[in-house]
Parts: sequence; structure tokens; C-alpha cells
Amino acid sequence: MTVDLDTLFDILADRTRRRTLLLVEADEVGTVEELVDRLEDGRNDMAVSLTHVHLPKLEEAGYVRWDPEDGRITRGPRLSAAVPYLDLLRRHVDDRRRDRS
Repeated sequence: MTVDLDTLFDILADRTRRRTLLLVEADEVGTVEELVDRLEDGRNDMAVSLTHVHLPKLEEAGYVRWDPEDGRITRGPRLSAAVPYLDLLRRHVDDRRRDRS
């Protein structure tokens, strides 16, 4: 399966979507609640942002499957095409928040 680079780079340009794809690809989350806990960015509106912006965009692109009824998140049919790019990010980008004190 080929990857549409414009769509993929649009997806990866956002930190929340980037981290979501990395977690889904690594099978580290299964629900929206687990994803919010793993993202740990301190935002009170994270669940709203995920369910109204990020997960619909990821699902539309085919990178995740998301059931809004039960909150389940699984790999989408196009995720495998994005894995080489996710591996590159995993090796070279540290998106975790750092304590700047």
C-alpha cells in the first residue's frame, strides 16, 4: 500500500496526532481514556480535542479505526504504510514534554 505523503505529513505535523499514531502502532492504547492517560500533557480538554479533532482526522486518513460509542481505538488499514515514517520519528524525535525548570 502506498502512502499519500501530503496527508501523512499533515497528520504528523501535529504533536498530538503524531504521538497518538506512535502509541496505536505500538499497541500501547486501546481506548480514548487510555490515550488521554498516556499523552499526559496536562490539558483538561484533551479528550474533547481527541474525539472532535484528532481521532476523526486519523480515522478519515485510514490510520486508525475509532468507535465513538465505546471509545475503542485500533490500527487502521493504512497504518502499515506509515510505519517507516513512524520508526524514523521514534528514533529521532523526542516529543515528550520536558520539565523546563
